[in-house]
Amino acid sequence: NYRDNIIDITTIHRSIDELSSRLQKTIYKLQKHNQNLNSVIKSLSHDIKTPLSIMQGYLEELEDGLVDKSDLPKVIEILKKEIYYIDEISSDVICYIQSQDFFEKKETLHLKSFLHDEVCPLIKVEKEVKFKCEIPETLVIEFSTIALKKILINLLHNATKFTKVGMISVKADENRIMVEDTGLGIEINSAETIFNPFVSLDESRNRKKSGGFGLGLSIARNLAQSNGYELFLDTEYHDGARFILSLHSTGMVVSKA
Repeated sequence: NYRDNIIDITTIHRSIDELSSRLQKTIYKLQKHNQNLNSVIKSLSHDIKTPLSIMQGYLEELEDGLVDKSDLPKVIEILKKEIYYIDEISSDVICYIQSQDFFEKKETLHLKSFLHDEVCPLIKVEKEVKFKCEIPETLVIEFSTIALKKILINLLHNATKFTKVGMISVKADENRIMVEDTGLGIEINSAETIFNPFVSLDESRNRKKSGGFGLGLSIARNLAQSNGYELFLDTEYHDGARFILSLHSTGMVVSKA
């Protein structure tokens, strides 16, 4: 068992090296990207400082033989948790960068089938929450499959975080797609700032921080605009939060030859 733990530690060392390499590549990409450069680097540096310090402390204790054998499984789990956190941050930042210059040819999508096959299986809700989709059988839209999937998943993940009882639903017609919940709601004066990078929804919902890097909505709006559409918070909805993805072209789509 002790030997297995040593193998786990070696694996963790390797994972940390791989994460370090990913972070260096991410920072290199950030340095080449002008938009929001300073805030991206500042936020990234701040968010990885604590987990890196925790991992460094435990690894030094392990190397010096200061960790009791009985505590090894616990220490390994802590290290794995911090590695997962850094990996999640890295993925979010990379996705955010890519979303600003994203382009993929639109496809004709049968929205109800698309939701059923590509989105709904990835959404988990609390037992006290009902999840439903109200999509016309014949509704067809033009959208990038990758972009639409990411937009809807980000919106629905936010809804599941802040809705512990009640309902989460996806509704649509030929003009718009709506994701709404009966959760805590969002302050009206935060209707635009929540789409800024590194702004956490926790701040707008007066809730203890629940995790995340504050990029989900920014990524979703970037992807919507890359398809020529717009994403916004419905400030007239007061039973929770409702996000509307307008399917009217804004003319903002960037075409590439």
